[in-house]
Amino acid sequence: MDRLKALGMSIVEVILFIGILGMCYVFVGACLVFVDLAEVRDFDQQVVDDPYNMLMLIYLPVFIGSIMGVLIVHQVIFKRSFSFSGLTTHSFLSQFSKGTLWSAALLTLGFGILYMMGWIEIQSVKMNAYLFFGFMLLFFVQSTFEELVIRSFLLPTLAHRFNIWIGLIISSIVFAFLHFDNANSSWLSLFNIFVAGMLLGIIYLRYMQIWAPIGLHMSWNFLQGNFYGFEVSGIDVYSYIDSVEVGPDIWTGGGFGFEGSIIASILLSLSSVWIWKQAPENFKGKLLISSKINT
Repeated sequence: MDRLKALGMSIVEVILFIGILGMCYVFVGACLVFVDLAEVRDFDQQVVDDPYNMLMLIYLPVFIGSIMGVLIVHQVIFKRSFSFSGLTTHSFLSQFSKGTLWSAALLTLGFGILYMMGWIEIQSVKMNAYLFFGFMLLFFVQSTFEELVIRSFLLPTLAHRFNIWIGLIISSIVFAFLHFDNANSSWLSLFNIFVAGMLLGIIYLRYMQIWAPIGLHMSWNFLQGNFYGFEVSGIDVYSYIDSVEVGPDIWTGGGFGFEGSIIASILLSLSSVWIWKQAPENFKGKLLISSKINT
């Protein structure tokens, strides 16, 4: 009976969240006045040409919707504390910096391995400030939106209703599913995104704040695509370093990007285990919360 109640309440929360998120797409109409629709017919080409239009067309509306969804469902309806969704501002900068530096270390190590093995070549270096900072903003908003949906909402909801590991696994499966239809995806790339979801979830539960996962997610996409020259989940973007993968796809990630490689599998898995081992007691049983109502 408890399991059925947990399942039922989880479904209710998800429906409420999706409904609130969906209503925010109404704002897309307002955003369209800033966008030349002829420029966004091809998603891949659009991202390369002008990240600002994609930001206005897609990511700002869902970003606003995700914030509203988390706050209304967790804080307004179920009267939960802000710590449940990881939105406390304590140590915001240090947490965000931890995620950013961790991501930079992983990608720099991965790029270095590929370069030393002769599996990646640097063609040139080219700086375009308009695109460089545009993508930085785009990936910050995009990563924050995804982290709010998956880590601030779905993970703690399931971890509270069932247990922490069910929350981690299911939220990571959903995270991987969001990338299922991306160009050049493979079973390896989907597995790596699942592991990345586990890593982001473990970091969230380790610190019970969303800022480190946002920092890691944002800097992973930005540095992978706009600095080191890989595709980002199958999407080709402008990069400061113009690099070309010449090694086996299983090691370089091929057209999906570095996160589709065996090296990424190893680095992400080792990172997940290492962070989990820092505080294994945080991952036992259900996620306990402070709430003014009994749910």
